[in-house]
Amino acid sequence: MADIPITSVEFADSWAPGTIQSVDVKIDNKETMAPAGWGPAVCSSDGIWNSGHMTDVTLIIEDPSGAVVWERTKGECIPAERPTTAGGPNATVHFEPSISTAGEYAVIAEVQVRGNNGFDRSDRYPLTVGSGGLTTPPAGDDRDAGLFPDSGLEDVADDVSDAASNPIGAAVDNPALAAGAVLLGLIVLRPYASLGANATG
Repeated sequence: MADIPITSVEFADSWAPGTIQSVDVKIDNKETMAPAGWGPAVCSSDGIWNSGHMTDVTLIIEDPSGAVVWERTKGECIPAERPTTAGGPNATVHFEPSISTAGEYAVIAEVQVRGNNGFDRSDRYPLTVGSGGLTTPPAGDDRDAGLFPDSGLEDVADDVSDAASNPIGAAVDNPALAAGAVLLGLIVLRPYASLGANATG
């Protein structure tokens, strides 16, 4: 059975009625090798080896009674894990749902590897449709519902980016970075200090 879990379902949790919104389902294929050969679980390929597992990804929106009010399924090739994607999801499946009637709903995502070779289902995430909700789909960091709302990971990424582009400023703001910068300077300069000592006897 393939190990392909849903890692997050990202969307704004308040929508205006009748507006097209944006939901991203992020999936992580933890398999480091794609299945060999051919079959329903195998992504299209010209040879024996292929890039990943073929799945059906479904987004479901239910009302409080559990009745499905919106549902779509997309076929998606989820690539096998690579070193560059080992830290998080390696596929994002995008949906654009719309709910016309105001009320409280639940958003659920499912991923089914074709050929009954693996399945995962997300938690149920609350959605409010009514006046005051978003009238246009949010972009980027504004979609903070789902498994990891307001996790602060974006802030960490910004800090790392700032440190890379301005190491001196980052070191001043962060004592740990300052100590690391001093240590790095000593390591870099040590060979030259040894050469100077040898040259002067």
